[in-house]
Amino acid sequence: MSQNVQVVQELFAAFGQKDLPTLLTLLTDDVEWELLGPQELPFCDVRHGHDGVASFFQDHMGSLELTRFEIHEFLPSGDKVIVLGEEDGHALNTQKTFTNEWAMVFTLRDGKIAKWRSYENTAVMLEALRG
Repeated sequence: MSQNVQVVQELFAAFGQKDLPTLLTLLTDDVEWELLGPQELPFCDVRHGHDGVASFFQDHMGSLELTRFEIHEFLPSGDKVIVLGEEDGHALNTQKTFTNEWAMVFTLRDGKIAKWRSYENTAVMLEALRG
């Protein structure tokens, strides 16, 4: 297993335990964090640095609760690790459920995550939030 895959796996472990302080130690100080999607979703934009990532998780966890988070595959390629997976959850305001398949691209530098970009079915999240 590559060192880059191991770092990304550590990030997912910290995420699963809702351990934001540990998660942040795996990121570069100038990390770029981006979830592509409609601006109507409070967590779909580009965030920078540890404060930006922390605010992303605040916005995400303040809107949605994940009930299943499943990783299907890690695909390392040079300084990148692509991760494919799927999740179930519900909107906190409406309790409406959704299933979302995603692909996440992590770019690493000097053993830390320098960039995260996620490609997800944000339409199902938006529909759940709208009710």
